[in-house]
Amino acid sequence: MDDDTEARWRQIPPENEIPVVLPWAAPLGRTDRAAVALVCAEVHTTGVVLRIVVRTREHDPGRLTYHLPAVLIGVELADGSVAVAESSPGSSLGPQDPSLCLGGGIFGFDGASIGFLLAPLPPPGPLTLHHAWPDGGIPETSVRFDATEAVEAAAGVQVLWDPAPVERRHIDEPRPQPPEGGWFARTMLGE
Repeated sequence: MDDDTEARWRQIPPENEIPVVLPWAAPLGRTDRAAVALVCAEVHTTGVVLRIVVRTREHDPGRLTYHLPAVLIGVELADGSVAVAESSPGSSLGPQDPSLCLGGGIFGFDGASIGFLLAPLPPPGPLTLHHAWPDGGIPETSVRFDATEAVEAAAGVQVLWDPAPVERRHIDEPRPQPPEGGWFARTMLGE
């Protein structure tokens, strides 16, 4: 696999596929000003888009913003591997190393719908999604799903045509300081 092809499947969901949508849904946090939830998982041949929605109060004068790197999103897979969301994955990843990359979204005045691409497809077994939004006042939370559903659903993805090549892009953004004592602190800082 060449560098451009690897960059494509790690950074953006395949545009030549109709994914299978799994009803993975769970609240990820809520305050009096904002709410965050996972609403579904879109399974592609190359990975899974975790679709997260954010809603903020219309009259919120503070205008909370939900974006990387101020938000922490991470996954822990059945084989013990982990990935923390980035704008683009590191170039040192091996072909089976998981990456979790911001895969696009729709941002509005009072909320957003954002996709985070987990690539490649996770191994069968538990998949734990971790989330924290310190600036939004939402503490670290974790929810668990069965990735076996995603692996099995990948067989039903409709590939429409061969993919077109994509240029490789890399953006360096500083990560926020993770909350102390939680999954992000152990994973990112080795606590």
